[in-house]
Order: sequence, then structure tokens, then C-alpha cells
Amino acid sequence: MAHNRGVVHRDIKPGNVLIARGERAVLTDFGIALLEGNTNLTSTGQLIGSPSYLAPELAEGGSATPASDMWALGVTLYQALEGDLPFQRATPMATLTAIVTEEAPSPVAAGPLRPLLERLLDKVPERRPLAAEAHWMLRVAVDAVTSSDAPQEEQSAASAPEEGAEEPTSTMPVPPVVAATMPPEPPGPLPSAPAASAPSPASERRRKLLPTAAGGAAAVARS
Repeated sequence: MAHNRGVVHRDIKPGNVLIARGERAVLTDFGIALLEGNTNLTSTGQLIGSPSYLAPELAEGGSATPASDMWALGVTLYQALEGDLPFQRATPMATLTAIVTEEAPSPVAAGPLRPLLERLLDKVPERRPLAAEAHWMLRVAVDAVTSSDAPQEEQSAASAPEEGAEEPTSTMPVPPVVAATMPPEPPGPLPSAPAASAPSPASERRRKLLPTAAGGAAAVARS
């Protein structure tokens, strides 16, 4: 694990996450990675990384840490789920100001990933999860989405009566006058059964994204 060996990536973003066969995420481009105790790649007052993905402590001139990598992972996941960067502004300086002073817009398509996003985008570095914990939370979210997006017919099959089983009958007394005077209803087409509701676009997007997102967090943990 890179973080356990004192290596901080410093530039986690969608362009540096490659998807291999089997939806395996691979974190690439360690060109500006920082080895703990090595200051050759930085200079006073210089920001290293992509502005939209920088953690608040980096925007304020602090040092890169595993927690700043986890912030960048949170921005990457937010962008993948919401289709937009949470702090992107017209200029790099405006973007950095927003990162430090503003909260990320509430995600609307995150579903079970929302608690993880909120922790990853916590402005206090010590409150962000480590890579291993983030990976575990993503796996829990994958299981939640997989079970909730099961086809409707499979969910209703468990409650359907077995073939050949007698259905319970009930009797309702009909007043003689009503039974004698009410004409039989004309035959008509049987009402069609309501169509099974299709998963919402946001739910389908989460279902497809979550395995890859889990792989991305695993890549951060393994790199």
C-alpha cells in the first residue's frame, strides 16, 4: 500500500484512473508523487496537482498527506456520480477559494454512497477515512445497490403462491333484492397488469459505477 509506505499520489483524478478488464481500476501517473521526507519535488509557495481536486489544506499551502489523496478520491467519485465538479469555478484562484470556504453541493444521485462522499469531502483531514475504510464502505454500497436493483419479478416471486396451491376463498352475502335486480355486467377486456417499474437513471448509473468506484478505492489502497 502506497500510503503505508509513505507515498502520496497528489494527483488523483479521473484521467489517472484506468479501467482494466473485469472493471479493475488501476491508479496511474505517479510522476508527482511525494515520498515522505523528500522535498525535492516542491518549492515554497508552489501548488502541485490539479486545482479542482486539491484538498483545502493544500490550497492553503499545507503539505500533502494520505488524507489529501482521499479528498481527491472524493472529488473524483462526486464527479463520476453527479457529472460535475463540486468546486469548479471560472479561474484556478476562484476554484481554490471555493475549496477552502464553501461546502460541496449536496449530491442528488449518490444514493448509498452519500455518507462516504460526505466523509471524503470533510474539510478536516483527520475526519476523512483511510483508503482501507473507504474501500470497505464502497463494498457495502455495492451490496446495497445490487440487492435494491434486483428485477421486480424476482422480488415478487417469493411471495407468489406455489403452483397447484389452493388460494384462500372468501364469501360475501349478497342481499336478495340486489342479486335479483342488478343486471349482469357486460364482458369487457381484462385490465392489464401494471408494468414493472424500471430502475431510475440515477439508480442504474450507481449500479454500473459502484464496482468501478470500489476498484478505484482499492487501487489507492494497493498502489
